[in-house]
Amino acid sequence: MADVTGYYLQGLPPSRPLLADWRTWPWPPGLDPFLLMAHSSPHNQLCLMVDGEARPVTDQALGSWLRALPELNTSKRPLEDPVVALTCSTGAMRPRLADLVGRLVWFPHGEMTVGVKPLDAVGRAAGDKVRLGVHCTADGEGGRFRSSYPQGPAGDRIRFAYRSRFASRPADWLVERSAAPGTRAPAGLRPYPIGGKRALGLCYFDWRDHASRSSALAAPVLGSSYVAWTPNDAYQPGTSAHTVTSAGALRAAARPWHSRELGELPFDPDGVAIVVCYFADGLFAVYDAWQDLTYWETPGAFGVRLRKDLAEAGGPARGKLPSCVLLLTDFDAVSDSARGQLARGLGGAELITVNAPSALFLDEDSELGVPRARIALLPATSRVVAAPVWTATTTTGTSTTLPSAPSLGDRTDRALPADTALRGSVHTTRTPTHSTATPQPWSFDAGMRTPPAQRLLEWAPKRANQRRAALDGGANLADDCVPLAAEGFAAAYGRTGNRSAEAEDAAGDRVIAKKDWLGLMDILRVVPDLWPDPAKLTKTLMQKPEQLAVVRLARQNQHDHVILVVHGRDPDHPGQTGVWQVDFAKHPVTRRITSQPELLTLMSTASSAALLDGSGLPLSLSGAIERRIPYRAALLDPGASPAATDGPEQATLPGTYILQGNRNGASTNQSNSVLHTTDLGPCVAVCGHNGSLAFMIHSDSLASGGIGRTDLMLGIRRLVSIGTGDGWAISLIGGSTAGCSKYLHQHLPSATIRDLGESEGAFITETGLVAKTKRELAALLGVPSISITQRTLSPVPDDVVSPVRG
Repeated sequence: MADVTGYYLQGLPPSRPLLADWRTWPWPPGLDPFLLMAHSSPHNQLCLMVDGEARPVTDQALGSWLRALPELNTSKRPLEDPVVALTCSTGAMRPRLADLVGRLVWFPHGEMTVGVKPLDAVGRAAGDKVRLGVHCTADGEGGRFRSSYPQGPAGDRIRFAYRSRFASRPADWLVERSAAPGTRAPAGLRPYPIGGKRALGLCYFDWRDHASRSSALAAPVLGSSYVAWTPNDAYQPGTSAHTVTSAGALRAAARPWHSRELGELPFDPDGVAIVVCYFADGLFAVYDAWQDLTYWETPGAFGVRLRKDLAEAGGPARGKLPSCVLLLTDFDAVSDSARGQLARGLGGAELITVNAPSALFLDEDSELGVPRARIALLPATSRVVAAPVWTATTTTGTSTTLPSAPSLGDRTDRALPADTALRGSVHTTRTPTHSTATPQPWSFDAGMRTPPAQRLLEWAPKRANQRRAALDGGANLADDCVPLAAEGFAAAYGRTGNRSAEAEDAAGDRVIAKKDWLGLMDILRVVPDLWPDPAKLTKTLMQKPEQLAVVRLARQNQHDHVILVVHGRDPDHPGQTGVWQVDFAKHPVTRRITSQPELLTLMSTASSAALLDGSGLPLSLSGAIERRIPYRAALLDPGASPAATDGPEQATLPGTYILQGNRNGASTNQSNSVLHTTDLGPCVAVCGHNGSLAFMIHSDSLASGGIGRTDLMLGIRRLVSIGTGDGWAISLIGGSTAGCSKYLHQHLPSATIRDLGESEGAFITETGLVAKTKRELAALLGVPSISITQRTLSPVPDDVVSPVRG
């Protein structure tokens, strides 16, 4: 047997271990970690022995292999048991490996040595003591273990498992590195900004938690509704929802949580500054990125810090404190006494809290839709979610309970996919106010006291404001009209579609992720009329109030465009009705149609339309006259296969190939151009866009140790004027994206930074479309395939040499 109870902290190689330098493992005692001991390549790739030879493998391949091992099934190893990669490392983070195995992953920073000492000096029967040493590194950062959580709700699930098992002494394990008790936090530490360009608020989590929650923290919009999560006991970490949609038990294994809709937030999410952090044992955790250390502050001290940090994060209104602060804490809910002390420290802003631990999660695909964060309330360690109570506290310590919005109903079988980290997003559809299997007609007694048309018209301007904010933050929202139409139906009728709940979920994901017109028709259970007769369409819509037309407009040489046309009661003139157009490509988003000829003119351009009655159920245009479908040149279908359109078979783009090295990047604003690179391996493609200019660097080092001997920020500033990153969206693709993300967050705090994970290639167009493959780029451009006319960067610097990859 082997005794592995800790490790030795050693100096620079080849120093020998000293007894005084023995360290315990960084994870809590009592856990049974899965240990993986392996060599590593010079590029931080782990190496497996194949035919007696060490072969480097990517974290993607390693994670895919590990997650299939029966030893990592939760029936044999609890979720909180980590995976520990015992290998030499120069600081590469391993978020991709954590995503794939669905567990916390620990790894050393620095070279490792392994020795064996018999426990019994006379015989070997008692076993051996394995002596592991982790060496310091020249930059002073090595000699310790680092770790990565899975991203998204899977990471939240692991943190809950730890909280349930280790409720006491949270400072010993809750953060990666904790300062000694009573140590005063530096006054100058700076929290991470959250919300992209809009700077919705501040994050005090350490780098490990920030990386795990980054997709939600980067969303520029906070959703107006919230959910409650309870743990899914059937969950198996690392299970991919993409491969198991046909098997119910396996599909359930991919879900970390059951999710239940709780209705609308009792406050305006657009009017608050959001603060996220840990609250444990009566103290708030604040992270100092420069020392990579978390400190613990009293509520009063944290309130004073918040006041200063929020004022400094105010952008153009720098120095002005927001009028309302929403505080979301993990581990514990903020106690009554702590809430009063903190509010007094804020000195003016109203403080909103909730009586449960909470987390943010991403509710929409960050590339194809508006990236929107939502709030999830987490259960207590007893697994019970208390009835939510939201409280507003003034600077005098006076607290008021906020009135609850009507619940949207329960559906405890709904759960979030475990592989959200793989997709970088989560989409959840709203719970219906009544059964989606047999929808009921709208009435004042059906729980919807506002008519559907009015609900739609009240929702649309708010959603348009969120969309404009996302566009200002650099989001790519081209052709998002189909997902918005799906959201509009849900806003009007209080449910996502006309299918059963499980089928509705699958189709709803398809609509949001792919902007799929046929998927939208599927969840509405309606067969659209092709090139409908405008008079018949208008007449049927006008027969009764609260009816809705989902209209797909034909536009020559452009994508089709989807709008909503609703006939409803006029809120300003009781007893009268009207017709309104809801079009997110227009400003304002809603427009009243004042005459029948105007409505006929609009409907005459409809290439397809679906009619829904006052309860959202399909209507038929029976008896509609035959119409000759006119010729349409290059009329592209949003979400449909490009091969099914009359568009071009292939797009040819002038391209610039980006060589490895921070000095070898390029920028472009040339129409229809693309920057691209390949053979990334452990390198990172840094792709940036600000609405008018795109750039790419094939970075092999954050510092000046790579090809070209230029650090990454200098390489970026040689290409573009970027300042602190305000207005820039930066996407990272490659092998060491987590470390690069942390580096860029420190140097470009105002930029929106997205980690797109591993790939051997990367592409970015002058319009900011980012893809990992030609096929993916073709799909984004709406064509079956693309061809790139190569143009290599010239001149090539003299110090560029062929890279050696492990």
